[in-house]
Amino acid sequence: MKLYSSEFTSVRITIEREERAVRPGGALKPKTGLDLDNSMQHRIELGWKDFLGARECIGRFFFTLATAGFGLVLLLGALSIGQIVSLSRSPFMAPEWMFIGGGLVVFFSTWVVQTVRAVIQHAKINLVTRERGNGNWKLLGMEEFAKTKSVLAAVRERELAEREKARIESEQRDRARFTGKP
Repeated sequence: MKLYSSEFTSVRITIEREERAVRPGGALKPKTGLDLDNSMQHRIELGWKDFLGARECIGRFFFTLATAGFGLVLLLGALSIGQIVSLSRSPFMAPEWMFIGGGLVVFFSTWVVQTVRAVIQHAKINLVTRERGNGNWKLLGMEEFAKTKSVLAAVRERELAEREKARIESEQRDRARFTGKP
């Protein structure tokens, strides 16, 4: 039984180093971009065994224990200061049990959400690495890929228009300089 199914696109992130004379001696400034021409679509399906046997469960358990535990300890301190929860009374009082029960619900729900997100992301990365090899990959959903593609096409059109405008202005300046007429 499949619990999660998704279609996504992998796009290679290109990093080009171009030398610019920012200071004497120049500096290497990385220029990043997306290679949309070599994008590839993937489909992933995950079942129970993918989620239950994942190694991300242990790491996310301790991360959630640290974050949710810290928040719950702060809340317990605030409730103790406000004398809603008393640590000196019998531990079988209703506010203490409500706090402990609520804390466990918060802890386990946070742990499950973080683990599911980590398992899905790790499975996507493993699938792309298996199919396309190592590299810098950006994983985009189908809608996000279409939006990114249209935005980058608009940026390219604007850059081409600016280059053409700069070329025309340069030709006009050169013509004015050689003929003496503006």
